[in-house]
Amino acid sequence: MVLTLQRVKIGPWGGTGGHAWDEGGHGASAGGYTGVRRMSIGSSWCVSSMLFEYDDNGKRVKGTLQGEGGNGIPEEELDFHGEVLTHMCGYHDNHLIRWLQFRSNRNRTFGPYGNLGEDRAGWTRFEVSMEHSGSIVGFCGRSGNFTDAIGVYVAVWNPERFYDSMRRQGVRVYRASPLRMDLRQIEEE
Repeated sequence: MVLTLQRVKIGPWGGTGGHAWDEGGHGASAGGYTGVRRMSIGSSWCVSSMLFEYDDNGKRVKGTLQGEGGNGIPEEELDFHGEVLTHMCGYHDNHLIRWLQFRSNRNRTFGPYGNLGEDRAGWTRFEVSMEHSGSIVGFCGRSGNFTDAIGVYVAVWNPERFYDSMRRQGVRVYRASPLRMDLRQIEEE
């Protein structure tokens, strides 16, 4: 059985430096990845690098290292298929992502990455929560030496609840291509 879900792009938040990257339009015959399995995020005073491993209808696909300093960074693995990312929040200044955190549908927290520090003058908070209506299946953003900006691709499970939640959060959503999930391949894994 093949399930088709609506897929949307949210963000990116952050600065305009570095180069643009987009890992949300790959996989599942270019309809997008079907989930996030693992992440490695480097940080010190800001978020310096990101590397994600995605699910592509039951196959593991490693993304591209964004930013610098990705060697030796601990990997955090989700208990995929039962655990998915449903929440992302953070802070950015005019140039970089300064602090970042994720949460799963099992209320497990990943991060925080970066450093909040005491003086957050000029920083902007961002947050997106799917509230039982979708999951993060891909990322996009900008990076050079550090992570300049981050955005997400979301597979929408419950469109009415999702769009109501995004409206209440004041989040602008962009439609992307439909996400096709082959449930037979996922179940075989």
